[in-house]
Amino acid sequence: MTTNGKLSRQDWIDGAMKLLAQSGAASVRVEPLAARLKVTKGSFYWHFRDLADLQEAMRQAWVQRSTDWVIDRVTEHGGDARARLRKLFELAGVKPPPMEKAVRAWAALDPATAKVVRAVDEKRTGFVRALLFEMGYPELQADALARVLTCFVVGELMCGLTPDARYNAAIADIICAPRG
Repeated sequence: MTTNGKLSRQDWIDGAMKLLAQSGAASVRVEPLAARLKVTKGSFYWHFRDLADLQEAMRQAWVQRSTDWVIDRVTEHGGDARARLRKLFELAGVKPPPMEKAVRAWAALDPATAKVVRAVDEKRTGFVRALLFEMGYPELQADALARVLTCFVVGELMCGLTPDARYNAAIADIICAPRG
């Protein structure tokens, strides 16, 4: 909330994301969200053209929080590809917010969200692939392993498993072991 007590665009997005995680995509509607945030619908229309505008903002917020933020942290960490891959697995070992499951459930119902999820999966896989290739994996192996690793992380989230830093460290050890 802004200092003057009015909701910001980001407050609406955050509220909608919480509602999505708690109750699913069908629950994200203007009136229930306004009631939940204890404001009028007019506040909503000050920030968004319509519900579709809010939904696009939600999709982009998810991309930023679930993928871009992680890639930025790994890149800022620096070091060689092995160090960056280890950092990626360290971040993947932290308990994530429930957004992954909620957004993927939404994607099953909404083509625009499905398109964004596919793009995120491709971006994640491409990032891992580039690290593996930089580490010396041949192109086909880097591609295959990147796909497996992306599916592993997403699969854990979708199954409701709590990421375990020990497993992630062990996987990173295996992948980062000197190749000969």
